[in-house]
Amino acid sequence: MSFLPGPNNHLAENARKKYESALKAGRLKRKPCAVCGAPKTQGHHEDYSKPLEVVWLCGAHHAKRHSLRYFLIAWAAGRKLRPQEERIFARVLRRERVQAEQRKLWLHGELTAVNHAIRRIKTRLKKMGRSLRGAYRKPSRA
Repeated sequence: MSFLPGPNNHLAENARKKYESALKAGRLKRKPCAVCGAPKTQGHHEDYSKPLEVVWLCGAHHAKRHSLRYFLIAWAAGRKLRPQEERIFARVLRRERVQAEQRKLWLHGELTAVNHAIRRIKTRLKKMGRSLRGAYRKPSRA
């Protein structure tokens, strides 16, 4: 099954026609962009065999989704990319890598803050003569 739109891809064409007629008939309602929340959106088909299952994306995110998928599929299939395509693919991968690094740094910062809070709590409990395991139990009288 092909997931790429193209001149001979009748499945994509049929999905687009069914999607457009459902929009006009009111069976399908346009929603904000799933990534950024922009009000002006386009329907993106993840699977052309399911024409009414669409992800709502703004123009920029829709283009990004298609370009990344196109290049990944072409690269995985062993098709030699043209120089311009290689540059675009490299730019998209760099952007994705930077965003992944930013997410990783943010997560590391959050985990560090949590670990510091736990350490502070353990220190306070130690001063009170309790441990983290017995923090909610009353100290036993011996």
